[in-house]
Amino acid sequence: MPAPAEMPSRLWLVRERDGTEIVTAFRNGGGYDRGAVLELSWLWRDNEDGRAIWIEPHLFDALAAIQVGIGRANGALLPLVLTSGCRSPAHNGATEGAARQSTHIDGLAGDVRIPGVEPKTVALAATMCGAGGVGLYPNHVHVDVWRRRFWVDPKIDVGAALPAAPRPSSGKGNPS
Repeated sequence: MPAPAEMPSRLWLVRERDGTEIVTAFRNGGGYDRGAVLELSWLWRDNEDGRAIWIEPHLFDALAAIQVGIGRANGALLPLVLTSGCRSPAHNGATEGAARQSTHIDGLAGDVRIPGVEPKTVALAATMCGAGGVGLYPNHVHVDVWRRRFWVDPKIDVGAALPAAPRPSSGKGNPS
């Protein structure tokens, strides 16, 4: 990851559940702005019971890097839409396909999407921006700051989800 002074320090987030929108600078100089991280942690609260916990600030670093990277590629900054943030153990247990020890429970993860951007593009950006776990789903991307790993939801046709590999030339002349 870049040095703290070079890292993006702002996030534009929309909470899908209720439309709450926040644009905040979560870093101040070389550290984190505690008030901004608390505000982001509140946005991250459980969709079912409203439980809020402190969210690991490095997650916001990864998300800001994703947002800035995709913004540069598209020529416009777009909001990250939070579809699932913190989960209570009960909510996590009732969530189809959720890992028993999900990083959502510990404030290390969020499921996001970017309007108008394919989830596979967001997932690729996440892998390039220092995220730990990246999960590709049909309508969102799981991003966490635990250990590095990548997975694709079984509902996704992997061949269609990932970029095509270059095809070998026919051997007849210069392929260019």
